[in-house]
Amino acid sequence: MGIVRTVGISAGIVVSLLIVMAFFVTEYDDARLASVEAWYEYERNRLTVAIYLTDSNGDYTKANGDAEITIEKDLLTVYSDKYNFVKDDFVTWKDNFGNKKTAYVIDIRQFFSSGSHDVFVDLNTKELQWEDLHASFYSLE
Repeated sequence: MGIVRTVGISAGIVVSLLIVMAFFVTEYDDARLASVEAWYEYERNRLTVAIYLTDSNGDYTKANGDAEITIEKDLLTVYSDKYNFVKDDFVTWKDNFGNKKTAYVIDIRQFFSSGSHDVFVDLNTKELQWEDLHASFYSLE
C-alpha cells in the first residue's frame, strides 16, 4: 500500500510540474485592438506609419507579427511593402500632451505627390488578424 501511495504522489508531482512548466513556456500576445496613424513630412520626404496595439484592458501592448502596407492616391497604389516585426521593434514615447504611447513605427523615405493619400494596413499577430486598417495623410507640394 505504501509503494502505490508513493508512486501516486510522485506521479501527481510530476504532472503538476509539467503543467507549471507549460504555463511558463507558453507565450500569449494579448493584442485585442489595432489602430494606425500616419503623418508625412514633406521637407524630408518621410512618411511615418504608427501601428498601435491595445490589450483587453485598453493598455498599449507589443506583439510579434507582420504587416502589409498599401498606400493609395486616387484609388491607385503608389506604394506597397511587407514588414515583419517582433516585440523589441516597438517604441514608447510621450506625445505633446504627456500621454505615453507604444507602437510599431515604420519610416518610409519616399516622395508622395501633392494631395490626399490613404494608408491601408493588413496586420497579423500570433492570435489575431486585422484587414484594411485605415489612416490618411495629406501632402503639400
